[in-house]
Amino acid sequence: VIPSAKLPHLPWSALHTAPTTVAPSADLWVRTTRREPPSDSVVLLAGPGLPGAVQEVAALAERHPAASVLLPPDSTVEAVTDVLHGAGLAHLACHGQLRADNPMFSALVLCDGPLTVHELAARGIAPHRIVLAACNSGVEVGYEGNEMLGFVSALFAGGTAGLVASTLVVPDLDTVPLMRALHEHVRTGATLAAALHAARATLDRDEPAGLVNWCAWNAFGAA
Repeated sequence: VIPSAKLPHLPWSALHTAPTTVAPSADLWVRTTRREPPSDSVVLLAGPGLPGAVQEVAALAERHPAASVLLPPDSTVEAVTDVLHGAGLAHLACHGQLRADNPMFSALVLCDGPLTVHELAARGIAPHRIVLAACNSGVEVGYEGNEMLGFVSALFAGGTAGLVASTLVVPDLDTVPLMRALHEHVRTGATLAAALHAARATLDRDEPAGLVNWCAWNAFGAA
């Protein structure tokens, strides 16, 4: 799906019964199909103020025993940006702050402050595949000419080939089972879109938190 700039909040994964992936533009989509991972390294990060984030990273570390892990108070902006360079797969569980007025300053909240879209772009940080387990991290802001700005566009422009992010505010602890299931499928070689589709199928949509998580997450790119 390549949506128009007027549709940044739609939960595309919830609108189709098969794996679905999104791209900000046709050009960026083509680029994601041609990118090769720089390494097979895995990075797992938890931000401050979220008990579920620490549990989430602990659960994922069991599935990626060789991963680099950063937990509070060590998940600072400098430490996180250092470890993300050249990562094959990164998972960031933290608060997200959407700046609809200036999306380049939308941010992930780390232990000593925000890591903004602008800073990621300026430092050339773009893991091959990344899961942004943060509220509203997948929301792009549209401008004239159908231009989109946000984490997705910035990471794709920098070299990321696959991304999972949320278009909604998501519950903290209730996200852990979804992310555990997603990484189980990633480990078998699934693309992020296929892994997200399979993980969403494990959720109980009769539970409010299950329904939110079923709707909230989109996959972006080809990897």
